Amino acid sequence: MTVLQIKNQVFRSITDIDDLDTLMILKEFLDNLNQDNQELLTKKCQELKDAFEEVKLHQEGKIKLQTAKEFLDEL
Repeated sequence: MTVLQIKNQVFRSITDIDDLDTLMILKEFLDNLNQDNQELLTKKCQELKDAFEEVKLHQEGKIKLQTAKEFLDEL
């Protein structure tokens, strides 16, 4: 099933709902879902920026990063 087919099914399901309370609950859920994803995306972007900053400092010789082997040995 493609993304477009799933979106069409979801849209059809939503248009069949006539109860205002149910629609408000669904809207709130979708808004929260989008907000949670935005917060997660922001957090992951910051983690990625921090990681690149560490690589830059390592390349400049200001810090020493573990090798992959050292990292895996700790696990």
